[in-house]
Amino acid sequence: MGGEVKPTGLLEFAKNNKRFIGVVGSISILFFSHVTISTFMIQIIENVGGSSADMGMANSIAAIVELPAMALFPLLYKRIHNAGLLMKLSGVAFIIKTVVTLLAPSVFWVNVSMSLQFFAYAMFIPASVYYVNEVISGADQNKGQALMGMVMGISGLLGNILGGLMLDSRGGVSFMLMVGLGVSVMGFVMLLLIDRSKKVIR
Repeated sequence: MGGEVKPTGLLEFAKNNKRFIGVVGSISILFFSHVTISTFMIQIIENVGGSSADMGMANSIAAIVELPAMALFPLLYKRIHNAGLLMKLSGVAFIIKTVVTLLAPSVFWVNVSMSLQFFAYAMFIPASVYYVNEVISGADQNKGQALMGMVMGISGLLGNILGGLMLDSRGGVSFMLMVGLGVSVMGFVMLLLIDRSKKVIR
């Protein structure tokens, strides 16, 4: 059809959506602490005197709170209509979760940090999907979603590699969490500075 808008090429997409590319980059940095905590949970649990059973409980808490959070997200979005704002609020939850994990003196406090998954990862993922739909034109939305997922995957790979290297260092778990916190704060600040999305008027 003559009036149909065709998707752009990757380079043209990046050129036309520079701010979106910056947001995606900031998200990949923000995700760093989440990746290291999720991957190296057994080391974190053992660092506060826990066992593999305690790790299973912590992971179960994170999984349980994710389902209702994702189910409730559409209702929350209908009230706010600003996916960028919701991503930023989730970013705050990521940072608080990392701080609680870093300072946790016992397994109980690690479990408390995992309950924050409700506001962090579980809210962030649907918010990122809605965000793409808000800021990217219809013909390129699939490309935007794919890019968002790809960058999160790269962040996961780097987080796993660097987290393992930090665990092997003298600093151990505390060093890994401190670095993760610093990196994620940097990503959050970048997100605040780069994103300029506003409330969508329906």
